[in-house]
Amino acid sequence: MALVMMDETGSRERILAEATRLFARKGFAATSVREVVEAAGTSKPTLYYYFASKDGLFRECVQANLGGLAQLVDLAVNGAGSARDRLVGFLDVYVRGGLQNPDTVKLLLTATNGVDAPCLPILETFRSELGRLAEVLAQGEATGEIRPGDHTSAVRMLCGAADIVLFSGLQGEAVPDDFAERLVDLLYRGIAR
Repeated sequence: MALVMMDETGSRERILAEATRLFARKGFAATSVREVVEAAGTSKPTLYYYFASKDGLFRECVQANLGGLAQLVDLAVNGAGSARDRLVGFLDVYVRGGLQNPDTVKLLLTATNGVDAPCLPILETFRSELGRLAEVLAQGEATGEIRPGDHTSAVRMLCGAADIVLFSGLQGEAVPDDFAERLVDLLYRGIAR
């Protein structure tokens, strides 16, 4: 017999949203199941029905928030346009999405530190997903847009620069409208004379 009542429609999503917010703002250890269910307007049995445990809830929050990254990379890899245009588009949405969803960024950072939360292998997931952007550069190489090179290192450099823009923006620094174009242009042209 299920413990979920008929009026609990949408409760799984509410629990995920509120848990993401609380884990991001307070940390895993300082967030109680009671706080999550109160914020979500549901009950402990409902939370345990969907997630089995606080650890399970945390893992689901992280996975749900990582799903957006995979979709964004898919758009860049499989999209139309030049490699340059697709990289600019990816970086713009990646940074602006993070600025619009600071709790997602904080949650994912919490999941990597392992200090007060279950340490999840999200760095490997980030490396894997962002590493797929090397396919965009390889496609650009195949069309003659980009010279042969170390595409994996180029992607890491580009995404590292984008992360600095994102973290600076989260600290209140203005993010220029053309930051993505400037980063990709720097990669394409280099800094040498």
